[in-house]
Amino acid sequence: MFKLLMALTLLVPLHAHASPDRLEISSGGTATSPKVYDGHGQSVGGITVEADNVVVQNYVLEEPDAPGVEVTGNNITVSHLTITDPQAGDGDGNTFAAKPGRVVGLAINSTNATIGSNKVSPGIECYVGIDDSSRTGYRGLKPECAP
Repeated sequence: MFKLLMALTLLVPLHAHASPDRLEISSGGTATSPKVYDGHGQSVGGITVEADNVVVQNYVLEEPDAPGVEVTGNNITVSHLTITDPQAGDGDGNTFAAKPGRVVGLAINSTNATIGSNKVSPGIECYVGIDDSSRTGYRGLKPECAP
């Protein structure tokens, strides 16, 4: 039992809460040393980032509430995720009801984000949604819709 708890602790860093519903990240690093959240293939029901200077990588999201990944913060990198068939829903429970098929949403001055090298299921309506306040420094595929 102790080994299992240690393994879970390594997969979910402090200041991150993983549940069958979503991984919620609320702590970041610095601009020169961002905090890395590496799922090592762990399945989560979606990801919400509310922090600056964060790298999120190597998670699997199967039918997450749309958007599959919601990002609020600066200097955030989202890469090497596998995301399949985001469903209609409210990703963080209180901000908006997203349409199905939305994978990544950037909003509320989430500047300098990098989105890339992710695997998404065919037929995704919108891979990256972004509002005007979050376009500064954005790197990745062309945004296709609102968050």
